[in-house]
Amino acid sequence: MANYLGLGFDAPEVKLSFESHFQFDYNYMFRNNETELYDAYLHADKLWDIVSIDAGRQFWNVGFEAAMVDGLRFYITPPGYIDIDLFGGILRSAETGDFKNDGGLDSGINFNLKNVLYTNASVGMSWRKIKLDRTHYNRNDSVLARASASHGFSLKGLNPYVYGIFEYDASGKTVDTATVGTTLYPHWRLSFNLEGSYLNENRSLGRVTVLTFFANDRILQGRAGVTVKIIDPLSFIGNYSYQQYKPKAGLFTRTNIADIGFKSSIPDIGLTAH
Repeated sequence: MANYLGLGFDAPEVKLSFESHFQFDYNYMFRNNETELYDAYLHADKLWDIVSIDAGRQFWNVGFEAAMVDGLRFYITPPGYIDIDLFGGILRSAETGDFKNDGGLDSGINFNLKNVLYTNASVGMSWRKIKLDRTHYNRNDSVLARASASHGFSLKGLNPYVYGIFEYDASGKTVDTATVGTTLYPHWRLSFNLEGSYLNENRSLGRVTVLTFFANDRILQGRAGVTVKIIDPLSFIGNYSYQQYKPKAGLFTRTNIADIGFKSSIPDIGLTAH
């Protein structure tokens, strides 16, 4: 049996808050239990009006990966057009479902564009170590550089939104992520999306991820999708994807994936989600 518990407090007068989430698993057959700590972090908001801090076990999305980390993160938001994101901590291997193992050090910096109409952009870099007590460029240490950008155009009849992301592993000399796509809005009820992606990883590191666990080489993917708003807030969605990848054992495999479904948005009912 799995049980979940969340705890938190908020002290806005001193700009501090705390949040934590647990999972308790109890096996009645073997009469044992196991506890997973998902997050437990202290948040300081807008100190000196420009600095926010998260300290403790937290879930963060740095670059194009999501991870559970025991660490420290600073958000520096001065006036103007650039925000700065500084971070460092010990990865807890959330991608492989193990929160107890030491996944190595992850540290770096991001520069994020702001206050530019219809535009988002970010550049950054990270330094990662698999074993903290070892130093070996490409086999234990890696340096990643990344960039992302998106922009919406106001063109009558289409109103295109274009986006792209890119991440390069300088130590392994591999392109980890390269994605470019566009969404077109010819009508308020209708939108089309086209996207192409290239995914890979430096396997010299020996780091276990979802990609390295299932594939031996790069993944190529193309996707097309359509969204039709039937009645507010109900929409129909349909997607088609083509993938080419090399499984752990075997030659390159080509896969065609199609899915359809419906989605609905819930109007504002006064609840706050975290």
